[in-house]
Amino acid sequence: LPAGQSVSPGVYRADSPLKVKWFYSVPAVAIVGIGTFFESPGFKRGVLGIGFNWGSGADSLGSLSITVLPDCRILAQDVNFGTAAFASKLEPVQSSMGIRCSVNTPYYVSLNNGLSPQNGNQRAMKSQTGNTFLKYDIFKNSSNDKWGR
Repeated sequence: LPAGQSVSPGVYRADSPLKVKWFYSVPAVAIVGIGTFFESPGFKRGVLGIGFNWGSGADSLGSLSITVLPDCRILAQDVNFGTAAFASKLEPVQSSMGIRCSVNTPYYVSLNNGLSPQNGNQRAMKSQTGNTFLKYDIFKNSSNDKWGR
């Protein structure tokens, strides 16, 4: 299947069956090309297995289907707030986030207060070496509209 197709989730089936033609010569009991073989229709073996004609082969029909599942992928980059001697000296940073979903797949984006919220709803990062927290927020835009709860 070619990549990059935009199709809605669901089951897709081919309009007509897949036709496969089999050509075979499989030994049942044989030594050095002499013996009994299971062979496709019309197969002709030459002397000592040299020179043969595959014949008309045997037809087999099958169906083709594929199921496209509803799915979404979130693309987000790590955010590095930088380094400063005092938290008040850290500068605001910007990043972006993207969401890619199957065609016609509804989605909703929600951000919670993270792993270490303080006072119920204040986002905070916890120090790796102690029980101290650095408060932060995430905004939708430059108007300081908080994103999430």
